[in-house]
Amino acid sequence: MSSHTRFTWRPLLVASLTAFLGSALACSSAPTPSERYTAAEAFESGDDEEAFARSLPLAERGDRQAQFRVAVLLDDGRGVDPDPAEAARWYRLAAESGHIGAQLNLGLAYQAGRGVERDSAEAQRWLHRAASQGLARAQFSLARLLASPQVAAPDLEESAKWMRRAAGQGFPLAQADLGLAYLRGRGVRQDDEEAAEWLRAAAEQGVAVAQANLGILFLRGQGVEQDRAQAAFWMERAASQGFATAQARLATMYERGVGVEPEPTTALFWYLLAERAGDADAGQRREILAATLSPGATAEAEQRADLWTPFVEAGAGGTSQ
Repeated sequence: MSSHTRFTWRPLLVASLTAFLGSALACSSAPTPSERYTAAEAFESGDDEEAFARSLPLAERGDRQAQFRVAVLLDDGRGVDPDPAEAARWYRLAAESGHIGAQLNLGLAYQAGRGVERDSAEAQRWLHRAASQGLARAQFSLARLLASPQVAAPDLEESAKWMRRAAGQGFPLAQADLGLAYLRGRGVRQDDEEAAEWLRAAAEQGVAVAQANLGILFLRGQGVEQDRAQAAFWMERAASQGFATAQARLATMYERGVGVEPEPTTALFWYLLAERAGDADAGQRREILAATLSPGATAEAEQRADLWTPFVEAGAGGTSQ
């Protein structure tokens, strides 16, 4: 997932099903617990048209949970024609009422210019409000924004501070980014061992870029004890998710027998995948290696590549920087 991925805030919605039943009504026009429950239940069950039909009247009566649901449905075009501008309007209403998920999504909308004019200052303001309440996804998004050229004055140290908060909550992409920050000395002191710890945490949760970089650390003995077998293990996990850089490196490892037994046909297979994913150097290596193999071995590698599909690990959450 990119840093602009929208947030659905399902845990809050699920919890709210029971919370709604015990809430007191401030006035006769306020949505009843039954109305709230039915609308939230339709949303959770995936009945989008019913969810929109039941949530919109509640949203118009000021229910911030319903406002958020309406915004998500409009944003994604679920049960209704997509309307990013109208979605942003409902996100703002819910955000101003304190809905943390709406604050996050409104910040992301301003960052991406989705339904609103792109505005990094507004993006930062809303992301900060959500991040300050402890939402890891918002902390991660704020950290990336602060380190990006989108803001007038990028602040790597402040970015690292928020990235650490998100990483400390177990957010995998934040762990990967924090590991890379320690590896490169961006906003923090350069520290190979600290980098390896955070990259391992992210790698174990399935983040391909963390797996590939952890593999490199094991290959070099940088921040960890050198272990070529572990290097190959982590590189293959990243490569299997379709990460082209890892595919090319893994191909070289199979070609040269680094951490694995030499397998030229398997090396050619990984070079083919990396080349197809856009790695130009892998294409050159493939040509050189293919010239040394039999037509049968080349055909086998090509057939494997044609049949291959990536295996994205559960909990990976996308790629990192």
